[in-house]
Amino acid sequence: MNKFVVVILSNEAKANEAADVLHSLHRNGSLTLYGLAIARKADDGDVTVVEQHSEGVPGAGVGALAGALVGLIGGPVTALLGAAGGAWIGTWRDVEHLGISAEFLDEVANALAPGVTALVADVSEDRVAFVDEQMERLGGVVLREWQSELPEMRLATEAAARKTELEHLVAERRDATPKRQEVIDVHIDKAKARLRQTAEQASAKLDELDASTEARIDALRRQLDSAGATARAAIERRIDETRRQHDRRAALVRQALRIVDEVRV
Repeated sequence: MNKFVVVILSNEAKANEAADVLHSLHRNGSLTLYGLAIARKADDGDVTVVEQHSEGVPGAGVGALAGALVGLIGGPVTALLGAAGGAWIGTWRDVEHLGISAEFLDEVANALAPGVTALVADVSEDRVAFVDEQMERLGGVVLREWQSELPEMRLATEAAARKTELEHLVAERRDATPKRQEVIDVHIDKAKARLRQTAEQASAKLDELDASTEARIDALRRQLDSAGATARAAIERRIDETRRQHDRRAALVRQALRIVDEVRV
């Protein structure tokens, strides 16, 4: 249900209208808007991130995704930072933790030609038609990406691979000559360091998941306070799904931490 929505529009004025549409849909409960940024590529190739709104959700990711688009598009960058602040570097490493694919970034970058503007939003939506109908009216092209559990799956897979690597090195060392043991010890030290790094990343990810989920649920509850009866049911479903998504992701991260704890070397 949590998605990144990117709308390609002909100019900044249309992008501002599109931003107003998303805020309106948020107010009436048709979707929940966690963060929004606007990036424009000028005819001369310069890219400007011109606006950012946020519902106070840490890790909402719109700034990082806008920065990634900037990095893919290329050209000098001017960033007019909003509430979230910070620097937008715009590399794949900066956004891989967001759970989006390289294919999606390529799709958006290919659509963002000189002179057009991209509106980037972090949303929960139940139906795509609400956004698509409004953006079609503005001449916008809507691209979506589900925020997947790939980053957490990657951590669990990496932890298992690091553990196996270390076990193989330890087994090889048992039958090695003293001279070869010295060489293997260097590799063992590196493998241990990589395993510790994976554990640190997993711990940080778990903290990030907890904070982000709490902030998202707070935003949903604030939205719920002013929602009508029909919208309330949809928002309550989003709250339940947000909790379930957190539990799925957290379970994968804890799996990574358990794998690291199993290492007895």
